[in-house]
Amino acid sequence: MKFRTRTQFVAVEGFVWIAAYLAIGALTFAIGIETIAIVAFLFAGVFAWFFRNPERIPEESDPFVFIAPIDGKIIGVESKEDGVTLRIKNRLFDAHILRSPTQGLARVEARQGLIGDIKPSLKILRQSEKIFIGQSEISLAPSSQPSLIYPPREPCYLSERIGIFFGGVLETKLPKSAEMKIAVGNVVRAGETLLAARLSNTAE
Repeated sequence: MKFRTRTQFVAVEGFVWIAAYLAIGALTFAIGIETIAIVAFLFAGVFAWFFRNPERIPEESDPFVFIAPIDGKIIGVESKEDGVTLRIKNRLFDAHILRSPTQGLARVEARQGLIGDIKPSLKILRQSEKIFIGQSEISLAPSSQPSLIYPPREPCYLSERIGIFFGGVLETKLPKSAEMKIAVGNVVRAGETLLAARLSNTAE
Protein backbone atom coordinates (compact mmCIF):
# COMPACT_ATOMS: atom_id res chain seq x y z
CA MET A 1 0.00 0.00 0.00
CA LYS A 2 1.38 3.41 -0.98
CA PHE A 3 0.81 6.58 0.95
CA ARG A 4 2.30 10.00 0.41
CA THR A 5 2.66 13.04 2.64
CA ARG A 6 4.29 16.43 2.21
CA THR A 7 7.16 16.96 4.60
CA GLN A 8 7.29 20.76 4.85
CA PHE A 9 7.31 21.83 8.50
CA VAL A 10 4.83 24.56 7.53
CA ALA A 11 2.34 24.32 4.65
CA VAL A 12 3.33 26.56 1.74
CA GLU A 13 -0.01 28.39 1.91
CA GLY A 14 1.21 30.00 5.15
CA PHE A 15 4.58 31.21 3.86
CA VAL A 16 3.35 34.59 2.62
CA TRP A 17 1.70 35.46 5.95
CA ILE A 18 4.68 34.36 8.02
CA ALA A 19 7.16 36.20 5.80
CA ALA A 20 5.05 39.37 5.84
CA TYR A 21 4.85 39.54 9.63
CA LEU A 22 8.54 38.66 10.01
CA ALA A 23 9.40 41.50 7.62
CA ILE A 24 7.18 43.93 9.51
CA GLY A 25 8.72 42.81 12.79
CA ALA A 26 12.28 43.18 11.52
CA LEU A 27 11.58 46.62 10.02
CA THR A 28 9.84 48.04 13.08
CA PHE A 29 12.50 46.61 15.38
CA ALA A 30 15.23 48.20 13.25
CA ILE A 31 13.64 51.65 13.54
CA GLY A 32 13.03 51.29 17.25
CA ILE A 33 9.29 50.54 17.41
CA GLU A 34 9.73 47.50 19.60
CA THR A 35 6.10 47.05 20.69
CA ILE A 36 4.86 46.69 17.11
CA ALA A 37 7.84 44.47 16.34
CA ILE A 38 6.94 42.09 19.17
CA VAL A 39 3.29 41.94 18.05
CA ALA A 40 4.37 41.24 14.46
CA PHE A 41 6.69 38.44 15.54
CA LEU A 42 3.88 36.96 17.65
CA PHE A 43 1.56 36.99 14.63
CA ALA A 44 4.25 35.26 12.57
CA GLY A 45 4.40 32.57 15.23
CA VAL A 46 0.61 32.21 15.27
CA PHE A 47 0.50 31.72 11.48
CA ALA A 48 3.39 29.23 11.63
CA TRP A 49 1.48 27.27 14.28
CA PHE A 50 -1.81 27.39 12.34
CA PHE A 51 -0.23 26.21 9.08
CA ARG A 52 2.05 23.60 10.66
CA ASN A 53 2.30 20.43 8.61
CA PRO A 54 3.41 17.56 10.85
CA GLU A 55 4.59 14.34 9.26
CA ARG A 56 2.01 11.61 9.77
CA ILE A 57 2.27 7.87 9.14
CA PRO A 58 -1.01 5.88 9.11
CA GLU A 59 -1.51 3.38 11.95
CA GLU A 60 -2.36 0.85 9.23
CA SER A 61 -1.45 1.07 5.54
CA ASP A 62 -3.80 -1.59 4.19
CA PRO A 63 -5.61 -0.36 1.03
CA PHE A 64 -8.99 -1.05 2.63
CA VAL A 65 -8.78 1.18 5.71
CA PHE A 66 -10.05 4.68 6.48
CA ILE A 67 -7.82 7.17 8.30
CA ALA A 68 -8.84 10.41 10.04
CA PRO A 69 -8.88 13.33 7.53
CA ILE A 70 -8.41 16.06 10.16
CA ASP A 71 -7.13 16.46 13.72
CA GLY A 72 -9.84 16.75 16.33
CA LYS A 73 -12.39 15.05 18.55
CA ILE A 74 -15.16 12.69 17.44
CA ILE A 75 -18.43 14.37 18.46
CA GLY A 76 -20.87 12.21 16.54
CA VAL A 77 -21.27 8.84 14.82
CA GLU A 78 -24.50 8.40 12.84
CA SER A 79 -25.36 5.21 10.98
CA LYS A 80 -27.90 5.29 8.14
CA GLU A 81 -28.83 3.05 5.25
CA ASP A 82 -26.40 4.79 2.88
CA GLY A 83 -23.40 4.86 5.21
CA VAL A 84 -21.89 5.96 8.52
CA THR A 85 -21.21 9.66 9.09
CA LEU A 86 -18.52 10.76 11.56
CA ARG A 87 -18.44 14.33 12.87
CA ILE A 88 -14.95 15.55 13.82
CA LYS A 89 -14.54 18.81 15.74
CA ASN A 90 -11.31 20.55 14.72
CA ARG A 91 -10.26 22.57 17.77
CA LEU A 92 -8.22 25.76 18.09
CA PHE A 93 -4.91 24.09 18.87
CA ASP A 94 -5.31 21.14 16.49
CA ALA A 95 -3.36 21.01 13.22
CA HIS A 96 -5.48 22.25 10.30
CA ILE A 97 -4.05 20.15 7.46
CA LEU A 98 -6.76 18.17 5.66
CA ARG A 99 -5.66 14.70 4.51
CA SER A 100 -7.11 11.97 2.34
CA PRO A 101 -8.86 9.33 4.50
CA THR A 102 -8.30 6.60 1.91
CA GLN A 103 -6.92 6.04 -1.58
CA GLY A 104 -8.82 6.56 -4.82
CA LEU A 105 -9.85 9.10 -7.43
CA ALA A 106 -10.99 12.46 -6.06
CA ARG A 107 -13.83 14.68 -7.21
CA VAL A 108 -15.88 17.57 -5.84
CA GLU A 109 -19.66 17.64 -6.12
CA ALA A 110 -22.39 20.04 -5.14
CA ARG A 111 -24.93 18.53 -2.79
CA GLN A 112 -27.49 18.77 -5.60
CA GLY A 113 -25.33 17.97 -8.65
CA LEU A 114 -21.94 17.38 -10.19
CA ILE A 115 -19.28 20.10 -10.22
CA GLY A 116 -16.37 18.12 -11.62
CA ASP A 117 -12.89 16.88 -10.85
CA ILE A 118 -10.58 18.85 -8.61
CA LYS A 119 -8.61 21.19 -10.89
CA PRO A 120 -4.86 22.00 -10.69
CA SER A 121 -5.38 25.15 -8.61
CA LEU A 122 -6.57 25.95 -5.11
CA LYS A 123 -10.33 25.67 -4.71
CA ILE A 124 -12.55 27.02 -1.95
CA LEU A 125 -14.70 24.24 -0.51
CA ARG A 126 -18.03 25.52 0.79
CA GLN A 127 -20.82 23.99 2.86
CA SER A 128 -22.78 23.30 -0.33
CA GLU A 129 -20.07 20.98 -1.68
CA LYS A 130 -18.45 17.69 -0.75
CA ILE A 131 -15.32 15.75 -1.70
CA PHE A 132 -15.40 12.10 -2.77
CA ILE A 133 -12.20 10.06 -2.48
CA GLY A 134 -12.59 6.38 -3.23
CA GLN A 135 -15.43 5.16 -1.01
CA SER A 136 -15.23 8.08 1.42
CA GLU A 137 -17.02 11.42 1.41
CA ILE A 138 -15.94 14.66 3.13
CA SER A 139 -18.13 17.70 3.72
CA LEU A 140 -18.30 20.77 5.95
CA ALA A 141 -20.85 21.07 8.73
CA PRO A 142 -23.04 24.22 8.51
CA SER A 143 -21.06 25.99 11.25
CA SER A 144 -17.68 25.42 9.57
CA GLN A 145 -15.62 27.95 7.67
CA PRO A 146 -15.03 27.57 3.90
CA SER A 147 -11.71 25.77 3.41
CA LEU A 148 -8.99 25.53 0.78
CA ILE A 149 -8.66 22.31 -1.20
CA TYR A 150 -5.28 21.55 -2.74
CA PRO A 151 -5.30 19.64 -6.04
CA PRO A 152 -4.36 16.00 -5.27
CA ARG A 153 -2.43 13.88 -7.71
CA GLU A 154 -4.24 11.01 -9.38
CA PRO A 155 -4.89 8.72 -7.70
CA CYS A 156 -5.16 10.37 -4.30
CA TYR A 157 -3.10 8.34 -1.83
CA LEU A 158 -3.90 7.44 1.77
CA SER A 159 -2.91 10.29 4.14
CA GLU A 160 -2.00 12.67 1.30
CA ARG A 161 -2.39 16.37 2.12
CA ILE A 162 -5.40 17.71 0.22
CA GLY A 163 -6.14 21.09 1.80
CA ILE A 164 -6.34 23.51 4.71
CA PHE A 165 -9.32 23.32 7.07
CA PHE A 166 -10.08 26.68 8.71
CA GLY A 167 -11.96 25.24 11.65
CA GLY A 168 -15.32 23.89 12.72
CA VAL A 169 -16.79 20.43 12.23
CA LEU A 170 -15.80 18.12 9.40
CA GLU A 171 -18.22 15.37 8.37
CA THR A 172 -16.74 12.15 6.97
CA LYS A 173 -19.05 9.55 5.47
CA LEU A 174 -17.87 5.95 5.20
CA PRO A 175 -19.50 2.83 3.69
CA LYS A 176 -22.15 1.04 5.73
CA SER A 177 -19.98 -2.10 5.61
CA ALA A 178 -17.03 -0.39 7.33
CA GLU A 179 -15.97 -1.83 10.68
CA MET A 180 -15.66 1.17 13.01
CA LYS A 181 -12.56 1.45 15.19
CA ILE A 182 -13.43 4.68 17.04
CA ALA A 183 -16.24 6.07 19.19
CA VAL A 184 -17.64 9.42 20.30
CA GLY A 185 -15.15 11.22 22.51
CA ASN A 186 -12.03 9.78 20.86
CA VAL A 187 -9.31 12.23 19.81
CA VAL A 188 -7.97 11.55 16.31
CA ARG A 189 -4.94 12.70 14.30
CA ALA A 190 -5.19 13.39 10.57
CA GLY A 191 -3.33 10.93 8.38
CA GLU A 192 -2.61 8.65 11.33
CA THR A 193 -5.60 7.48 13.41
CA LEU A 194 -7.51 4.48 12.08
CA LEU A 195 -11.24 5.25 11.78
CA ALA A 196 -12.53 2.06 10.18
CA ALA A 197 -11.70 -0.94 8.02
CA ARG A 198 -13.76 -2.24 5.12
CA LEU A 199 -15.28 -5.65 5.71
CA SER A 200 -14.91 -6.56 2.06
CA ASN A 201 -12.98 -5.43 -1.01
CA THR A 202 -15.87 -3.74 -2.80
CA ALA A 203 -15.32 -1.88 -6.04
CA GLU A 204 -14.94 1.88 -5.96
